[in-house]
Amino acid sequence: MQDWKLNNSCIKVDFKEFQKSKNSQLLYTEGVATCTAMTISYPGKFGYLLHITPTDGSYKSIGFITRLLLRDNYTDFVDSVMKSINRYDILPCEKSLLQIGVVATHDSSFKNIIHKLIGNEVELSQIKVLIKKNSKKVDVIFDYENDKVWTQWGERGFDLTYTDEYDYAPDFGEIIKKLSNYNRA
Repeated sequence: MQDWKLNNSCIKVDFKEFQKSKNSQLLYTEGVATCTAMTISYPGKFGYLLHITPTDGSYKSIGFITRLLLRDNYTDFVDSVMKSINRYDILPCEKSLLQIGVVATHDSSFKNIIHKLIGNEVELSQIKVLIKKNSKKVDVIFDYENDKVWTQWGERGFDLTYTDEYDYAPDFGEIIKKLSNYNRA
C-alpha cells in the first residue's frame, strides 16, 4: 500500500495545514500524534483533509490574550474550512450531504470540534469518530471520490498495514444513542 505515496495524484497535508482535493487526488497526512486529523467531504464532489495542531482553537477555548501571544501560531481550521465550504462549495440544502471524520490518538480536541461543527449546522449523524488512545500516532489517507479513509495506527517506526476500519466506525449520533440508552418506541 506504500505505492500510493509515489503517485502524482496524491497530495500531502503537512503538520498544521489543510488541503482541498477536487480532481480525484488522494490526500494524506502522516504522524498525527498530539494533533488531530479531520476529513470533510461531499462524496464525489470535493474533500478536505485537516492536520490540526494543539495551537488550534479546536483544542481549548483560547482567549484573546492567548491568541495574541500565539500570533501566527494560532489557527482555527474547522471554522475556516466550514466557512469556505458554506461560501464556495455547497448550497445550504446540500449541507446534510457532508461527511465528516475525526481521527486521533486522544480526545483532547473532540469536544470543541463537535461544538464548532454543530455551530456550523452539521448534525451529529454526519460525524464519524476514530480514536485509539493506545497508539502513539496515526497516518491517514483520504479518497473523497470513493468515500474511503485508510488509517495506519502504531508506534513510531512500525510498518503496519493500512486498514479501512473507518467504514465501520460509528457516527457520533449512534454513540450518543448508545450512551443514553435511546430506544425509539
